[in-house]
Amino acid sequence: MILPAILLILEIIFKHAKGDYFLFDNYDGPYNYLLSSLNVAQLIKPGYVHHPGIVPQIIIASTIKISHLLQGNDPNIVTDTFNRPEFYLHRINMVFTFLNVFASSLWVISHTKKLEKFLLPFSSIYCL
Repeated sequence: MILPAILLILEIIFKHAKGDYFLFDNYDGPYNYLLSSLNVAQLIKPGYVHHPGIVPQIIIASTIKISHLLQGNDPNIVTDTFNRPEFYLHRINMVFTFLNVFASSLWVISHTKKLEKFLLPFSSIYCL
């Protein structure tokens, strides 16, 4: 179970060191995916479909919709996304980090065949 914990810690460290998405060195197309996924969230054809495809855009679109529903500053989802792209990109990063940690946890469980190793890091919480 150490692998998912290491993955989570490294993701937090690297994201903090990398900085905001608008910085030049961080450019890997996050705004393209954000805007195309915003189209998907509105049930409009995405304008940018590239590797890895539509599945991540559906996950991003769901994240945008849920984030706007819970913490939207503007009633219009498009205006809110354009006014606060970093907020939405951080939420999307959190969702994909969670999915990666969850997938790696499942991998550890399937390869160890023991639930005890999966629950070991959380056992101290239950002992309190």
